Formats: sequence, structure tokens, C-alpha cells
Amino acid sequence: MAQHDSSSVPGSKGGRGGETLRRGLTALLLVGAVACEDCNPIDGPDAGEPDPGWVLVQPFPEIQTLHDVHVLSDVRAYAVGTEGAVLRYDEGQWAQEDAGTEVELRSVSGVALTPDDEFVMAVGAAGTVIVREAGSWRQLPAPTTGVLFGVWVVAEDDAFIVGDDGAIFRWDGTDLIDMATTSRQVVQLTYPEITAASDAGPANYPDAGIDLPPDAFLCDPAGPVSPLMYCTYSSLTAPLKGVAGAGPNNVFAVGPQGSVYRFDGMAWAFDETGTTRSLAGVFVGDGVFVVGADGMVARRNGRDNWNLRDYKMDLPIYVQSIYSAGGDDLFAVGLAGSVYNYIGNGEYQKTDIEPNIEWRGVHGVGRVVFAVGAGGRILRGPAQLRNEFEEGDAGVLIPDGRTLRP
Repeated sequence: MAQHDSSSVPGSKGGRGGETLRRGLTALLLVGAVACEDCNPIDGPDAGEPDPGWVLVQPFPEIQTLHDVHVLSDVRAYAVGTEGAVLRYDEGQWAQEDAGTEVELRSVSGVALTPDDEFVMAVGAAGTVIVREAGSWRQLPAPTTGVLFGVWVVAEDDAFIVGDDGAIFRWDGTDLIDMATTSRQVVQLTYPEITAASDAGPANYPDAGIDLPPDAFLCDPAGPVSPLMYCTYSSLTAPLKGVAGAGPNNVFAVGPQGSVYRFDGMAWAFDETGTTRSLAGVFVGDGVFVVGADGMVARRNGRDNWNLRDYKMDLPIYVQSIYSAGGDDLFAVGLAGSVYNYIGNGEYQKTDIEPNIEWRGVHGVGRVVFAVGAGGRILRGPAQLRNEFEEGDAGVLIPDGRTLRP
């Protein structure tokens, strides 16, 4: 297990010229705070304090790309990326772990079991699924040869995985179960010659001489809308890029052409978003948020009801990932060198990190937020206290909306 301490990072407290740089950074930070009085800074830890900014760390530059990060607590997190890269954050230090694979890992998720142990699952190319239990990694039999793009862990014996060709698998603690019988889009049957308002309504299709498919069923017998409409299944074939949920009976998966599917504990059903933009990620917390092409950020208000206007970025960027620290306190990253924090009224506060750097994943616990991306870069913020930075994490301190470098 390789571990990089703060002295190896340029600009860190123990590095060459670190003290001179730190004084310069402190001075620049104070100047930046004064100059930014009118740029709606995020509330800091103390009333009236400007946001101290973000800490940019590059502990493993040999990693081409970190694709995803999952934060379990303010002292524990995991990140995964190219060539089987797995990083574990433990009380202020990132360390590389040997996960026994060299394939590209695309997603990671987990749950804390004890203060010192957790169950973590990562997925990636060639159907790769690895799990971390009792402090070590092991690889599960590949359920497919395609790429697995997303994983969401509910518990150590329950997880959802999505990938190429509409693949959805569920972990039961022992095996990966193919959800082929439930991972199919529910499609409402429509017949122009018969309407719900007529005497020969949907419930009377057979009496009207219309042959229903053998797998037809009542769409939502207890639902308030069209309770007697018939539905059938249509297999999912498009790649699913992300999955997350609020519980085992309320799970969302996203894909191309604005596709969102919801699992209710019985079957997956299509949820109409009203957009055709490809979706890359989903986060479920106080609300359900999806992100994708052309600055797409949308929030779900209910079934087939998505707010596409109030959260969308007015920028031509491909948003890759989003995290909510609570309510509308959103952090988003994408294929651009910035982090975006939603500040309300359809506006985002932009923090420039490095031009043309692709950020791939963002996640957190409260306002302890990590973002990961190209070149093994890891970003921590935004509520990093100045004294914490001075004594803890190494990196370059970035005040809100500005970039400071040696």
C-alpha cells in the first residue's frame, strides 16, 4: 500500500519553500476575500467569514483519471479510476490500495459498518465488480462482459449495478442477480379507437375484441391516474450510466436521451423527464437530481414531473456528477476546469480550478465535499477552515472564484 505524505506535494507545509508560499497564499487569500465582497460567497464556518475555499491535491499524478468518489464520513472516502486505481482516504491522508485488478474502474459506493470498517463496491470495464470487506479487496465473478458504469450500495448485502445494454444487477450479499425480469421499461398500451372516457374503456379491451399481449398487466391498479390502463414490458437496450436511490424500493437509473428509470421494489418503470439530453449521473438525497449534456441539471418533483428550468446551467458543458449537501445546496462538476455551487434562482457560483481539466465525480457528507478528475486530482472543500489547511491537508488553497498557484 503506497502512501504519499504532505511533504511530497508542491506548496505543502513540509515541502521546499512551503512556508514562504503559505504566507503568500494567506496574503492573496485576504486580498481575494476583500475583492469578492459582492460575489455571493458561500457561508463560511463563522458568521461573516468569507469561504476559505478549496484544497487542490494531486497525490497520485500517475493515475490518468479518477472517475468517481464516494464519501462515507468526514474522515473516510474512496476514489477509483483508470488501470484499477483505488484510493482510500483515512483521517487526512489518501493511500493507494491494491484491489487486484488493472481494468478501468468507473464507479464506487459503500456503507460504514463500524467506525473502523466499511463495505465498499466498485465496478468497471469487462464486467468487473470488486468488493472491500474486512479491510481487503476481492473480485466477484463478472456478471457481463460489458462495461459497468454505476453502482449504489444500500447495505453490505444489497447493491444495484448498471451498465452497457441496459444491464442491471443486484447484489444480495452472496451473488449478483440479473434483474432481467424486472429491469424492463414499462410501456403503456394505447389504442386510438378506445378511450378511457368511453364505455369500452381500457378495462374492457378484451370485451371490445382487442387482444392484449400475454404479459399485459394493469399499469397501476391503485394509482390515482388511469388506474385501469394496461401496460406491457419493453426490454432496456441503451447503456445506463448512473444509479442511486433513497432505499431498496426507490432506486433511479439514468442513461441516454433523457432516460430515467425508477425501481419501486417490484419493477423498473420509465419516468418521463421531458428532455432528450443524455444523462450521466444521478444523486438522491433530500431530492432526486440528474445531470448530463448541455449543462443539464434537473430535479424530480414527482412521477413524470421534472424541473428542467430552475437548476439547468446556462453553459455548454457536459455535467458528469452532482452532490447535494442538503436541499438545494448543490455541487456539480463536469468536463471543464471548474466546480459549480448552486446559490438559488437558477444561478451557480463558479470556482475555477484549472483550465481544461475534466472533473468526473463529486460526493460528500454535509459540506465535506470531494471532487475527482484527470491526472489523479482530488479537490476538497468548500468549508475547509484556514487552520485545518495549515495543519492538515496539503495542496493549493483556492478562495472562492479564484485560483492561487505558486
